Amino acid sequence: MEFCVFDDEKIFQSALNDAIEDYLDVRHPEMDYSVHCFATTNETLNFVNANSVDVVFLDITTSENEEDGLIVARSIRSINENIHIVFVTSRKDKIAKSFDGFVRPTDFLIKPVKTDRVFDLLDSIVRQRLHSSEYITFKFGRTEYLFNIDEICSLQKFAHKMVVSTENRSIEVTNTISSLIETLPKSFIQIDKGLIVNLNHIITIDYAERSVVLKNGARFTMSRNARTAVKNAVCQLVGGTTK
Repeated sequence: MEFCVFDDEKIFQSALNDAIEDYLDVRHPEMDYSVHCFATTNETLNFVNANSVDVVFLDITTSENEEDGLIVARSIRSINENIHIVFVTSRKDKIAKSFDGFVRPTDFLIKPVKTDRVFDLLDSIVRQRLHSSEYITFKFGRTEYLFNIDEICSLQKFAHKMVVSTENRSIEVTNTISSLIETLPKSFIQIDKGLIVNLNHIITIDYAERSVVLKNGARFTMSRNARTAVKNAVCQLVGGTTK
């Protein structure tokens, strides 16, 4: 998950950054995440506009403008309706105004920020993300690994395990291929026995050689029966990167 913090005071940036990291390290150690802190409205908006951000923490009042956070929130909402906006303020008189208009904040925090309050708030936000169609959970013994579905390049079955691979990591899990086929989106296709790839991560396809190369460098061979299915699936994708 991607988190963004906007506050013109470094001490509050640091406090909130630490609380977010503590929460994820304790409650979701398997999750990939990044926390990005900014002190200006332009930096914040440029980052949100260029990246897939899940949660933005906005200080309502800065030294330059009493409503900087509200201004940023309105701009963010015009960029993405699904980002969780959390207002952070020491000015309780500003809270009511933060819920005005079409900004629709998820919640707010009162400075000084309390870690247990951040934990409770993030529990709710992360729970929503986990139960959305964007994520899938894999298991290995008692350990659970959370993956953003779009980040998965391939799933490959071996003798007594399955390996889930993204562009930068591979994890051994105990799920079965058959238990996943029905839950994965249409961009995932089985190209051989025990091998599923995400068409959005394919960079080249050689139909003559029946081979595919993924963004993470992996090279796989398609079965003869899968070749036609892959051709049809690629044709149905809009803006695919295959060639």
